[in-house]
Amino acid sequence: MEWAPDGLSLTLKMRRASSSTNKAPVNGRVADMDDVLFSGDRFSKVSAARSSLVNALNPDAPIVSMTATDPETLLVKVAKPIIYIPSLLQGVGAGSLVIMPKEAGGGYDPRQDVIGTGPFTFAGYQPQLKSP
Repeated sequence: MEWAPDGLSLTLKMRRASSSTNKAPVNGRVADMDDVLFSGDRFSKVSAARSSLVNALNPDAPIVSMTATDPETLLVKVAKPIIYIPSLLQGVGAGSLVIMPKEAGGGYDPRQDVIGTGPFTFAGYQPQLKSP
C-alpha cells in the first residue's frame, strides 16, 4: 500500500489469494480485481452503511472512488486525508467493505451461504440452534 504525497489517494496491490471454496458458483477460482470492484459497487448500492463510506452519497464520507489501474492494483481516491481508510477496506467491523465474489450478483446469496478464500470451509448454518 502506498499513499500519494497529498494523502488523497491510496494505491493498494492485491496479493494473490488462495483458491476460493470449491463449490458453485466460484468453483475454486482465485479472487481477482473484478471481485474487489464488484464488492465496492455492491456496497455503494445496497449496504446499510454506504453513506458512511461513499462520498457521492454523503459529502462527509471519505471514499470518492475505487478504480483498478491494472489487474492487481486498486486506486482509492479520498475526499480528505484519513489514515484509517485501510481498516475500512479490510472487511472487519460494521460499516466496512467486505470483498465478495462477483458471482454474488447472479444467483449467490451471501445471507444463505459463505464463499471465500482461506483455511476454513463453511459447513452449514442452523439458526434454530442456540449456544450453550
